[in-house]
Amino acid sequence: MERRDISYKQLVQLLETQSGPPLDFAVTERNLISRISRGTFSFSFALQVLRAMGVRSLDVTAVDPPPVQSRIRT
Repeated sequence: MERRDISYKQLVQLLETQSGPPLDFAVTERNLISRISRGTFSFSFALQVLRAMGVRSLDVTAVDPPPVQSRIRT
């Protein structure tokens, strides 16, 4: 959102006008702020947001993977 200079209010409008499967909650600015800040959203929601913002490709090579934690107990 920051890179594309899109506000939450604008994102609400973009999500309301896009075609595709409906969101599973009421799209309001407050709901979006809460979901995004908490990080409690599905991958399909993330894809819908990216699509609404006009993202057509995503480079994940720059994303550092999380450290692997061993499940072996000693």
